[in-house]
Amino acid sequence: MTGIKVRSELSDEPVDIYSEAWRHECECRYVLDGLHSKESRNRWLYGSPDGAQPADGNFPRGCVAKIRGVEAADRIKAGVLDIIQSRKTRAAASS
Repeated sequence: MTGIKVRSELSDEPVDIYSEAWRHECECRYVLDGLHSKESRNRWLYGSPDGAQPADGNFPRGCVAKIRGVEAADRIKAGVLDIIQSRKTRAAASS
């Protein structure tokens, strides 16, 4: 399926709503808007409020790093940080 496009906060370009890029952005926005503190986002992604990875590599049950892997958690974190930067840039430009 294709055809329906929306403007991405990450790229500021139109993206197809059925694309992997849009799914990833939606997940990142959900994490950013639903988990308001940096500590709660780190806990959800890595299982600890500071985002530190366990020395033994054994993440707590339920965190993204344990379920989907560290790479997935890192990708979501990078997307969240990109959205934060994009929103700051857009806010500064409109001031």
